[in-house]
Amino acid sequence: MVLALLAALLMVAAAVSETLAYVLHAGTDIGRFWFVVLVGAIPGLATASVIGIATLKRDNNRRAVVRLPYASAIGLPFIFIGGAWSGFALGFSELPPDSPASLAAFAYQVAFGAAVVGDLVLLVASRLAPIDFG
Repeated sequence: MVLALLAALLMVAAAVSETLAYVLHAGTDIGRFWFVVLVGAIPGLATASVIGIATLKRDNNRRAVVRLPYASAIGLPFIFIGGAWSGFALGFSELPPDSPASLAAFAYQVAFGAAVVGDLVLLVASRLAPIDFG
């Protein structure tokens, strides 16, 4: 349960730091980057919400616990592709060094990597560990 909530929290942290990096970089001209921000943030937020719901309802709903590995497996490629695309776009957007936007971009890179690894560990752990419904 703790592993699932930690993975979901890392996904939310990656989405927040990505959005913050683009807002700090673009300022008032966020209209150029809104699609890239959505492509990077929505898969992580959607997967985090499904994992969170499945984790928090695990005592009450048998199907929610069974959905946890499927939510992790379905969300992982979308998180990786969308997050990597957004991260590459952020990396090539010529951020000034030592600016708040570049620090937020670094935080996004760390949080994105941790979110992908956390989702992968959650997928493996949820498939290997027996599910106890008692």
